[in-house]
Amino acid sequence: MTFSAEQVMAVQSVFELAGHVGALHTLPVAAEDERIFVLHEAAYLGLTGDVVALERVLQQILQRKVWVLPAADNATVPFP
Repeated sequence: MTFSAEQVMAVQSVFELAGHVGALHTLPVAAEDERIFVLHEAAYLGLTGDVVALERVLQQILQRKVWVLPAADNATVPFP
């Protein structure tokens, strides 16, 4: 499923408000009802505010289960 331009802009804006400016990447997922955003460890640690609150806002925007995690060794894909 693709995301609307408004959803993409809203997601980017929410991350910017949380202190992350730059490209967003997700882990590949088997189910379309979830997204797992991954940030380099320094970017993850640099987020302002509560990560759980960030995930809740992203869930409302994308209408999916959302997690925000520090980077793993797994391959990521660009968002959207």
